[in-house]
Amino acid sequence: EAFEARDSRATFTVFVPPGAPAEGARLAAARNCKSCHGAELRGALAPPLAGRSPSYLARQLTDMRAGTRHDAGAAPMRPIAATLNNHQILSLTAYLASLPP
Repeated sequence: EAFEARDSRATFTVFVPPGAPAEGARLAAARNCKSCHGAELRGALAPPLAGRSPSYLARQLTDMRAGTRHDAGAAPMRPIAATLNNHQILSLTAYLASLPP
């Protein structure tokens, strides 16, 4: 009901496979996400990732991987996203969504 009423405080529960957030943390470390997105992944040279909607993050990564994002902001991420499979995107976004914004 809160979502339908466009309540900005509406919360969602996202179910992911066991271990997905931990795998996502390893992926984020291995790909050095903090070098552009900041030490806490709350933004620096690139936009914040911590606490973002997992469906939003997955959509962005999938679009970058497919090459359908052509804006200048997506350019540095396209080669990184190209190395991710669907399972890795799920794990990475589960981890990022679990962080405090």
